[in-house]
Amino acid sequence: MFGLLLSFLLGCSDADIKNDTSLSQNVEDVEAGCASVIGATICNFQAFNSSGEIKSIYDLKGKPVILDLSAMWCGPCQAAGANTEAFQALHPDIHYITVLIEDTSGYPPDVDDVRLWDSTFGIENAMTWGSDRSLVTSDPLMLKEQLYLASWPTFYYFDKDLVMMGYQVGYSEESLNQIATILMQ
Repeated sequence: MFGLLLSFLLGCSDADIKNDTSLSQNVEDVEAGCASVIGATICNFQAFNSSGEIKSIYDLKGKPVILDLSAMWCGPCQAAGANTEAFQALHPDIHYITVLIEDTSGYPPDVDDVRLWDSTFGIENAMTWGSDRSLVTSDPLMLKEQLYLASWPTFYYFDKDLVMMGYQVGYSEESLNQIATILMQ
């Protein structure tokens, strides 16, 4: 219990929506037309789902996307997980996808972890994928093909063409609903 409380307090942060230049570079300086910066198209990445199938972020083009980077041990990530299915039901025109980066021990998740996350939180319509730390960086200069992660959870939001519109550090149901409103404009 103490470990869960400690990870909740130390490993995560309050929700803070960013849609300014906090995580942006000069988009013209980004080669090959993709990067993990506001105003650029995210670089393609792959992860696995609960069936072990390899999925691609580019397969989600056509609808706005909210990408939730989570760790299974993180209390606010678990709170987001508990609200995932309800959020997806309220916003069916948005792809909501949780990408698990760490299991309960801090290691990369496997297919069983993705299944456990889905069953624990009753996730049936939203997507849950598994990946590892190669998808993320804590170095803001490494945003070519990695997503910036300074705290769990971190949410990125993209328009229907997968152009990054902003990000949010920490979990807030109210903030995610505000982001959904922005995405649907």
